[in-house]
Amino acid sequence: MSSLGKTLYPYCLWIKTLDILDLQPLLLDLQSLLLDLQSLLLELLKVPDLRQKFYSPPLDYLDVLDKSNATDSVDKPGSKALLFEVTNEVTKYIKSVADQGHGSAKLFCLQDPHLGYSTSSVYFPVWASRLASLTTLHVVDGSCVGDHIALSLAENRPAFKHFGFERLSAGGEGKVVRFCEQLHPNTLESFNILEGPVVKCKALFQALDKHAQSLKELRLEYMTPRAFASLDRLQNCTGLKTLGLRSYLADESDATIWASNHAPVYSRIVAWLQNCSQLKDLALLHLPSGSQLLQDVLKSPNVRLTDLCYKITEVATSWYTSLHHQQSLRSLEAEVDVLDLQNQGPVTGRCAGLAKGVSQLPELQDLIVNEYFPPRTSKLSAKGQKSWKNMPRWNPDSRRISHVTSETSVSKGP
Repeated sequence: MSSLGKTLYPYCLWIKTLDILDLQPLLLDLQSLLLDLQSLLLELLKVPDLRQKFYSPPLDYLDVLDKSNATDSVDKPGSKALLFEVTNEVTKYIKSVADQGHGSAKLFCLQDPHLGYSTSSVYFPVWASRLASLTTLHVVDGSCVGDHIALSLAENRPAFKHFGFERLSAGGEGKVVRFCEQLHPNTLESFNILEGPVVKCKALFQALDKHAQSLKELRLEYMTPRAFASLDRLQNCTGLKTLGLRSYLADESDATIWASNHAPVYSRIVAWLQNCSQLKDLALLHLPSGSQLLQDVLKSPNVRLTDLCYKITEVATSWYTSLHHQQSLRSLEAEVDVLDLQNQGPVTGRCAGLAKGVSQLPELQDLIVNEYFPPRTSKLSAKGQKSWKNMPRWNPDSRRISHVTSETSVSKGP
């Protein structure tokens, strides 16, 4: 309504994140409620069409019905068409206000409503080009980006710095690579793949290397072994503050011997991580030779973590013997996913070894180590520990980007 100029204040100018995808279930619930109320009111009070009244001008053009299912006795709302209209109207209004010099928008993050590949690839670049203040772009399917939108962002959106997507359609990796290459060098601060799988990454990692000096956050979900073996291509990206890596292991039997079978690549990956002197938040999930990798990273004098999330499928290395090197660590989550390995804890001494490592962390506040300690384990005593909160710092299953920042003020009008 505010984008149509029918409200007292221009509310849509104050939106920071336009996530139309979350609007879909709300609209469907609203439509169902209207239909239920209509049936009740028509039967009891003889009230005329409530739905028609709700969609009276200026909302009449949003009354879009889906007649694709001929078996339905009642017309259902065309949710995708409705989401398209809402996104189009809001972004169009924001651009018109900016063009007239009457104010600026707070919209920094645009979430792709995922209307289908053909619709998103055509219209999403148009919507993004209307938002002068855009800093963050999150799409469901990374295949909808490419040269066209990257060039528009590079030329007209100097503040753009965050990009993420959930998955890729077939052949989409090349488009994401070209997208990263077309942006101005050292402008991208965060890059997130939230679902994956990540299959071929050499070209992608080389494209990210173009932003080595600016990249602060990197999250890569469900990397194949082939993709994991390409991580050394990121060796120049040493300014990272947040790093999340999750591997998809087709053959878990290779998990413990990966480092020895790929010694040169493994050494380069270790060297890269050990040189990330600004790294504070690290999540390593199901990586091949993960316990060995974590041990090598923790003992680096350049790395001073505050948050660590580690999920394991193998226990080849006592990684916790290196915990004492991380005196600034405030949050630790360590999990063993395989039940057989969980039961080995007290038998192999992992429980006592981890307890000793934790006791040497004076700043530790948050701790989750349920798989390492039996239920009756007494509380740990650590030097200067402040409070225990059973809460992970980073949720690896998060599907949203959490770092939308604002530096632009907005005039609210009269």
